[in-house]
Amino acid sequence: MGDTEDYVPYPRPGGLICWAESYSGDGFYWRTSHADPDAWPVVVRGDNGDWSEFPVGAVEFLVGVYRRTIHVPGMPKNFPSDGPQVLGLDG
Repeated sequence: MGDTEDYVPYPRPGGLICWAESYSGDGFYWRTSHADPDAWPVVVRGDNGDWSEFPVGAVEFLVGVYRRTIHVPGMPKNFPSDGPQVLGLDG
C-alpha cells in the first residue's frame, strides 16, 4: 500500500480491503470501521499517492463518480470519460 497516511490493512481493526484498481494505479478500498459492512466508507489512494475518504458505500460512490456528483481529488480531469465502463476480471 506504500505511503498509507495512517491507514492499515485488513484484518487489523479499521483496516482497508481493496475492492478495485484502475489501469492508472488508483486503489479503491473499504475501511472496515464498523461492525456493519454497509457502513464502511470508501477510501481512494490516487496513483499520485493522495488519499481521500468518502462516507458512502461502494455503489453510491461509483454512482456519484459516474454522475460527477462525487469528485475524487487527484483523478484526471476527464475522469470519468463520456463512455465509462466497469470491467470485471476474466476467469
